[in-house]
Amino acid sequence: PNTILRPLLQRQLRALRGRYLRHGLGLVLAALAGCVLLFFALDRWLLLPLPIRLLHTAAAPAAAGFGFWRFVRYPLSRRFEELDAAVWFERAFPTLHQRVVSAVQLAAQRDAADPALRNQSQAMIDQLLVETAEAVQALPLQNLFDPRPTRRTGAAAALGVLLLLVGAIASPAVAKAFLLRHLGLDAEYPRETSLFVELPPAGPDLQIAT
Repeated sequence: PNTILRPLLQRQLRALRGRYLRHGLGLVLAALAGCVLLFFALDRWLLLPLPIRLLHTAAAPAAAGFGFWRFVRYPLSRRFEELDAAVWFERAFPTLHQRVVSAVQLAAQRDAADPALRNQSQAMIDQLLVETAEAVQALPLQNLFDPRPTRRTGAAAALGVLLLLVGAIASPAVAKAFLLRHLGLDAEYPRETSLFVELPPAGPDLQIAT
């Protein structure tokens, strides 16, 4: 019976770690793209001095590094056990009434030959494990996760990256100037100007060649 319940719990724990990874990477990428867009807007319209530009250059990777550690590395470094998954199941599906937690604890005690189970009926333990495995298999496990936060972070990251790519493709000279300025160079943004020359009508003293 435990060969059914244990792999199921392990699969959900792997899915949880995958969700942490995708959510964390989305947050970091969205925040980094947002910082670059903000720094570009400030510099493009205010022409920031060199110290501020260098501060922005240092702040962007620092924020990305902190975000990666806080939202990716830290959650993935946490160690989750089968009992943690059981508690997670119980909170998501209160109708289980602690059966998963009890099954995991009893299975662990049985595998370790815990003397506390010496007077317990092995048949009853096996029956509990069978019933719990069947009950868990019948659950809508997709309800364990709320996909909306991860979708929102993914959409924000995709939008930020898309805006940066479209801007760089549409105005490569502006993108190059922004990059050079934030590397400490005194590059100038290209100016879009129009020059109109009005000539007097042609006459004896003025000939216009076309």
